[in-house]
Amino acid sequence: SPVVTGGAAILRQYFEEGYCNSERCCGSKGCGESFIPSGSLMKAVLMNGAQPLTGGIQRVPDGNVVNEQPLKEYDGNQGMGRINLVNSVPLEGENNIQLITVNDKFIKDGDKDEYKIKIDTSNGCNEELRVTLAWYDPPGAVGCLKCLVND
Repeated sequence: SPVVTGGAAILRQYFEEGYCNSERCCGSKGCGESFIPSGSLMKAVLMNGAQPLTGGIQRVPDGNVVNEQPLKEYDGNQGMGRINLVNSVPLEGENNIQLITVNDKFIKDGDKDEYKIKIDTSNGCNEELRVTLAWYDPPGAVGCLKCLVND
């Protein structure tokens, strides 16, 4: 959709203008280093900050309307919800998000990658921890019908 495309362009600009350093995103232009974000990083950040849709009416894939059925987070109709960049990345003066990103890290089959995260709740922080993992699927064989490798 045009909204997602525009949001993705702004998010890419955020990374290219140096809002992040090698450890975390700091929320102001030039406080970090410029880099080109991978498609999987963009996908993860957009999904991680998405807001669930609310309401009681859903349109299902066959076009029918289902009344009186509440929308649920991460369901088959709304996916991850509506993107919200203010919920996705730290922006000085706008939010108090702490964001750690890993761009284009290759992990071989059978390898393990661990991250230790300390959450300081002493200043009253009671927000949930949100973690999103996104990756590229290697290309399937030529002529395959069901081509997902890591399904």
